[in-house]
Amino acid sequence: MLNYLDGYPIELPCRYANKIACYTHVYLITNIPLERQYEEVQKLYASTWQAFLRRINKVIYMTDKVSYIYSVDEYKKKDEKFINIDKYQQSKLPFVV
Repeated sequence: MLNYLDGYPIELPCRYANKIACYTHVYLITNIPLERQYEEVQKLYASTWQAFLRRINKVIYMTDKVSYIYSVDEYKKKDEKFINIDKYQQSKLPFVV
């Protein structure tokens, strides 16, 4: 998979004659969440897994009614609990009315 996402031309095996891939965008579409992809690679080859994640620009998580767009870092943190802030910290936020 890393070879396909590397950004360099790659030879794709074809039936009668191999072809050179000249794509500029790749869409990975799956029903399996990102954190469950290549679980053995995640455990045994952490640097390879990190290289795979570096090649992903954004993760679009779709439900029946809404889609969420995340960076990979945001996606990894999406299930973390909200952090409570005190009144002073809240008053320093730029979007407080």
